[in-house]
Amino acid sequence: MAPVALGTPGDPGIITIETFGTQPLPTNFNLTSTTQSEFALPGGLFNVGNATVNGSAASIVAGEFSATSQNAGNVLTNFDAGTGQLTITVTGNSFNVTGVTGPITSGATGTTRNKVTPGVALALFQVTRNTALDAQTIGLNLQGQVTDTNPQTSASPSVLTIAATDLYRSFTTFNLATSVANQVELVVNLASSGPTNALMDLSVASLINIAGRINFAEPESSTIAFGSKAPFIAQTGRIFTHADGILTLTSTNSTWTLNGIIEADQITLRNPSGGTNLMMSSSAQLIGFDGDSQLFLSAVKNFNIVNATPNLTPPLINNLRISAAAASIQIGSIPKSGPAAPILLGSGATFLTMAAGNGTLGIVAVGNIVTQALEIAPGFFTFANMTGATGVSIQTTGNIEFDELASVRTSMTSTKATISMAAANVIFADNVTVDSSAAMTINATQQITQTGDGNLFISDNGTILIIGQQGVSLESDFFFTNQDIHVTGLAGTIDLSNSQFTSLASNATLGSYKPAKGAQFTFAGDLIVGGDFTTKTGMTMDADSVTIEDDSTVYNTLGSGSINIISRTGDVLIGDGAELQAGMLFPAPPPGVLATNNIQFKGSVNITAQGAFNLGHSGLIQSVGGDVKVATNTGDINLDNSVPNGEIRADGGNIVFAAAGDILNNDNDSFIFFARAVGTSKSFTGGGISLVAGSSNIVQASTDLVNALKTRPATFLSVPDPFTGFGVTLNAGTRGVARATFGTVDSIDMAINGSNSGFNVNGGVITLTTTAGGAVIEMDNVNATALAPIAFHQKNNSMNAESGAELVVDTGDDFSSEDEVQDMALAK
Repeated sequence: MAPVALGTPGDPGIITIETFGTQPLPTNFNLTSTTQSEFALPGGLFNVGNATVNGSAASIVAGEFSATSQNAGNVLTNFDAGTGQLTITVTGNSFNVTGVTGPITSGATGTTRNKVTPGVALALFQVTRNTALDAQTIGLNLQGQVTDTNPQTSASPSVLTIAATDLYRSFTTFNLATSVANQVELVVNLASSGPTNALMDLSVASLINIAGRINFAEPESSTIAFGSKAPFIAQTGRIFTHADGILTLTSTNSTWTLNGIIEADQITLRNPSGGTNLMMSSSAQLIGFDGDSQLFLSAVKNFNIVNATPNLTPPLINNLRISAAAASIQIGSIPKSGPAAPILLGSGATFLTMAAGNGTLGIVAVGNIVTQALEIAPGFFTFANMTGATGVSIQTTGNIEFDELASVRTSMTSTKATISMAAANVIFADNVTVDSSAAMTINATQQITQTGDGNLFISDNGTILIIGQQGVSLESDFFFTNQDIHVTGLAGTIDLSNSQFTSLASNATLGSYKPAKGAQFTFAGDLIVGGDFTTKTGMTMDADSVTIEDDSTVYNTLGSGSINIISRTGDVLIGDGAELQAGMLFPAPPPGVLATNNIQFKGSVNITAQGAFNLGHSGLIQSVGGDVKVATNTGDINLDNSVPNGEIRADGGNIVFAAAGDILNNDNDSFIFFARAVGTSKSFTGGGISLVAGSSNIVQASTDLVNALKTRPATFLSVPDPFTGFGVTLNAGTRGVARATFGTVDSIDMAINGSNSGFNVNGGVITLTTTAGGAVIEMDNVNATALAPIAFHQKNNSMNAESGAELVVDTGDDFSSEDEVQDMALAK
């Protein structure tokens, strides 16, 4: 293979570099800064061997000529390595700006670069592009801050005009302000060629403060992207477009602050991350150019426009149609005191009807608001033309107060619609009516107070949730015709001490509340119940702690249903003279075992306390056709038997106590346990009493008692036999069970103060149980009665047509031997 000839070297190439000291728009757009953070005139100096701002990191070689850090390390004007073979030309190394002493240059010696403040950089941005004497319209002080005075007009404002294409970089800081009164305007025009839209990227800015004006004078649509930062428009700030301009503000932050003005033909507020609160101060305005302008909420799950200064002149929303594709819109606030201060909706403001199921709308004010779809006058709240919405919200950081003229009405027809009120305090002095099948929520960060003759009325099948985070006080009758009531206290105490909740016939309204499924009172805080409660289908009270005050009554006597009381962290206290009753006896039965027709309504009482259970003297807990069950998970069961006596009674059911701690009653006066069965000897329910100390397993205790009733021997059984050593005088019938099971011999004492307790067992079962963990049952002078059916069968004779017909003996509560003798004689 023949060798390949190599070419001969050609002539050296020619390298020509030309730079100009044009100042870019600073990304650190902090116009009040006195820190020299921006490199001055980057193209006004060229460095070989240092490319930090403008230059080459390495040497530049053209043939035998080269530029190095030694011979071209600081090019301020011209460099020629040899007869034009390698040249570097620098133009614009020095400029004068009004307001700053002396010319501004790129640098001096070596690799040192001069820096200027962001304000001076703006002035250089202007004069390096236009050397005319009138180019600089940004005013400066000697510290390099932007001032209010335009040096060309000697008046306000300072002005910076840029093309939309100048916004190609993200701003690291954006503080559009001056050192005095924030009289500065940023005007955005269109370049001679390029896009017709403008994008201002503030997404990485560490500071955002729009205290001056941003004028999108020419773009068809303009967007300011705030990223995750909270948008802030100061009182002197204003963002606006030309008459047909579209303005979009985007942020993923949940709080936006508007103290100034936003004005455009179409304003879109966009938060793709979810909810947003637009906090408007008294000087804030959202303005459209005419009645066809639109405030559009895009990609927002819920948007709250809130009056941040409710005691001052209200902010203004004018000439805007407010709409959302799928958002909740809530607008307005009520002042805590002082003159009416809503968010003002101007004469051109209206609301688009939202598609069904696509959001809620809330408007709150104390002053007059008039729009095409809504009229709100002092003391009267009306929500109309809302058939497409899923709810209405009334909310404020101050108080919601309904005076004697107040009413709330809605014409929403959706069964899923909700009406909510949220405020620091909610005060009712008169009626609140929700004429809908909707649900109502009343949520106060402080107190909910109802005084005078105030009523809540919800028609059809609505529900109500009352949340007083620091307490609820309902003092008068409330009208409810709803399925469920949930009262929640997130902190503090719920006080219903003067309330009357009474359920009457299904068509009653006076002082009534008629739940179809039972009342559900759910409390995250404590519950104090006073007065008289009567329900038709049962109730549940679920709270941190539950107190039924002295002489109060909680009844479920108008229908079958249970009373359930649950304390999640504290105690359950039933006060002196207080009564709990579930179920109703009718007609009044004679003493002894009940017949089925003696029970009109059935009900149980179930109490679970995380801490202790305390029953005051003369208190009564009664079930009819069901059980009385009390369990404590950590504390004791304390029964006060001071005069007059307290009583636990189960007519047609059992009494079951299961205490993780002790069961105690240490007074000298008697306390009554009374349980009697309902039915016949072949089929009956109830008649048992079980007291268990040292275990909170109420299910096991109840199961054991039921099994003991089912497996009664044919003759009376006592364990131990004789039933002595426990301070009990036993009055036993012909059948039944008395049993004591103990962890230690002395853990059961039913005569702790020397007065024996009396156990009257005629067919029923009484069991006392303590575990090995040291828990005790210590009581005094307790009268416990347990009755269950006892059957004798007649012999077949001519005077009795039935063979073996059953006779249930009289197990009357006097338990005299004469009664038993008479019963047995009758049976024979």
